[in-house]
Amino acid sequence: MASVCVLGAGSWGTAMAILIARNGHQTCLWGRNREHLADLKANRCNARYLPDIELPENLQFSSALEECVQNQDIILVAVPSHAFRSTLEQI
Repeated sequence: MASVCVLGAGSWGTAMAILIARNGHQTCLWGRNREHLADLKANRCNARYLPDIELPENLQFSSALEECVQNQDIILVAVPSHAFRSTLEQI
């Protein structure tokens, strides 16, 4: 199984991370907002974007971009278009 980092904890990134984790891949969901990520981890739900979907237990969360992208087989960028360039530059 691949290790996957999904960048962007909005509706699209969360949906993709759920799908990837449910298929057995080691998955980390990255987002800028630490409070939002703490809420995802604590409640196993993205109440803002996908309120009726439970987050898989094997889905990890990180606000540390450098740590999240290191040693990943796949990096999926699912940030808003206005943040795409700056996110890639940070990597």
